[in-house]
Amino acid sequence: AILGVGFSDFALESLAVVVAYVLARLVRVTVALPWILVGLVGTGFLLGLIRLVGTSNFGRGIELIAHLSDMLGKNAAGWSIAFAVSASVVLALSSRSHDRIPLWGGAAILALLALLIRADSVGAVLASAVAVGTLGLLLLPRSIRPNPFQRLSRIVSWLAIALGVLAGAAVAVASFFSGMVPALSFLERDFTSFTGRDKIWGCYWEFGIVNPSDQPWPDTQECVENSGFLPAHLHNVFLETHLIAGSFAAILLLLGFILAAIGAGRHVLRANSLDSFIEGVFGLLVAVTGFVIGLVESYIFWELLFGTLVLFLAP
Repeated sequence: AILGVGFSDFALESLAVVVAYVLARLVRVTVALPWILVGLVGTGFLLGLIRLVGTSNFGRGIELIAHLSDMLGKNAAGWSIAFAVSASVVLALSSRSHDRIPLWGGAAILALLALLIRADSVGAVLASAVAVGTLGLLLLPRSIRPNPFQRLSRIVSWLAIALGVLAGAAVAVASFFSGMVPALSFLERDFTSFTGRDKIWGCYWEFGIVNPSDQPWPDTQECVENSGFLPAHLHNVFLETHLIAGSFAAILLLLGFILAAIGAGRHVLRANSLDSFIEGVFGLLVAVTGFVIGLVESYIFWELLFGTLVLFLAP
């Protein structure tokens, strides 16, 4: 209707993703990777600070900040910061040093991690934990055998594994042993139902896949509404893709994540130059972060498309 051609909401969402892909690839071939990473890190900081200030007593008194924070929401803020964490790791590694992480890089990573935790999006925290943990495990062979990046790989590997384990442990303790560490109570979630998402997935499985109805999304909403809430989306990027574009597109998206992660992993293991190494790390972190977040969020179709742009900017 906006374009005057009677497009449905689903058609506009599909068109927006295609446009985002074209723009992202144009940026990728015309702008150097370090500058792209600076932009992603800066965006993550901006959105994280808006969410942080907007949820404070001070921020609630500033109408514009409060409105932006509410519009952003904790999950969108969380996955945006999670992608920025990945970009900050790659930016730190691209400092032209084969044997250390610069102080400013470590400070940026820690600051973004603090904003990520404060955003209160457990899915995003777990996505970053899995991504950096995967990178750490993948770098273990390079940290053992002689190569130009042996020392750097050893540092990154053990730090990444430690951060991943600590983040995962914090969420686990908060969710399953909430009384042990009260300070972690804000991370507590009901993982037996994925905070109600299992009902959404179950209803769509029934009306969108097993016994397809003429209106799978309205039927899914009605089914879930009987449980006491009305979902705005499917909280799963693969199911959302199935709803919008069908089975082939959903399978293609899943294969895309898998192939991107495998290709990036090979880059990380085989790179002989710093440029090739950081390209591989960037692709791996984005692919794993995007996949894990996609299991619980439909972020590719979020209105501001930040996560979509990051995915398409990665190698």
